[in-house]
Amino acid sequence: MERSDADLVREARRGDKDAFKELVERYQRKVMGIAVGMVHNPEDAMEITQETFVKAYESLEGFKGESSFYTWLYRIAVNRAIDFRRRARRYPTIGLEDRFGSADGKESYEEVLGEEEGRNDPFQQ
Repeated sequence: MERSDADLVREARRGDKDAFKELVERYQRKVMGIAVGMVHNPEDAMEITQETFVKAYESLEGFKGESSFYTWLYRIAVNRAIDFRRRARRYPTIGLEDRFGSADGKESYEEVLGEEEGRNDPFQQ
């Protein structure tokens, strides 16, 4: 017989890790779908999914049960994805090909950095 979300939350609050594991298994695909839809990158979505369940576990005592567990979890996932997008906007990543030349590798680092004497002078770099 399948246990209800309320039963699983109650048991997880008492320290039953298997109960929380069951909640994770029940909702991980849905949370992953939310994250992929918001960040459009499976690797980033996996990170957001993991952060969502860590946050949910840490905050279980704060879950009042006024809404369904999934609704509460959904809100955590959306907030994690929003935070992720804000961080990405604030600290954009730049690939080496953007910084040091073409992605096809035809231009060497030496050509990009210039002459030997310029590479040894931090001011010129």
